[in-house]
Amino acid sequence: VWGLAPWFMLPPGNTALTALFVLIVLGLCTAGMASVAPLRRAIWAYCCPMVIGLATALLWHGTAFDMTAAGCALAYLVVTLRFAGQQHRLLTTSLTARFENEALAEQLAQQVSLTQQSSDEKTRFLATASHDRRQPVHAIALFEGSVIVTLRDRVTGTTCALSMASDEALALMSWLESAPPGSHYLPSSADSP
Repeated sequence: VWGLAPWFMLPPGNTALTALFVLIVLGLCTAGMASVAPLRRAIWAYCCPMVIGLATALLWHGTAFDMTAAGCALAYLVVTLRFAGQQHRLLTTSLTARFENEALAEQLAQQVSLTQQSSDEKTRFLATASHDRRQPVHAIALFEGSVIVTLRDRVTGTTCALSMASDEALALMSWLESAPPGSHYLPSSADSP
């Protein structure tokens, strides 16, 4: 339809109306270009029939002005198609980058969630391990100054009580955690802490 309009509406021999009609057709082509730029086939289907129909109608009239206007219209078509192609590539690249960024943001959110979950599990483990490590030391501190072991001599019938001060019990626990295999704990020796 766009391509046939110049054949029916272009006034022969009237330069002013011909120039106005050329400006209207090229203006419609320019205005619609932004709407059809996302689809490459739509660019060609919209612009080419309109401008080629205009150029062929102008060439058919055969005056010098009409031939010049036809040449300008065809040059305009080439420039417009190049511009629309660049616009199409820019839109395609922009949309592709946007979807890739959204996918990366989703992956990052999943990684952050996994990292947070791992950190929470580590914190729970360390809290449990710390509690289990301190529990014997606290139990020994409860027995401060109390009898830990009572020994009775069978022959004489005398009893002896073994007790330990809390600082000695803590020193013993510390030594048990850090002592190399085969060492012996002697509270006053240089080998013990």
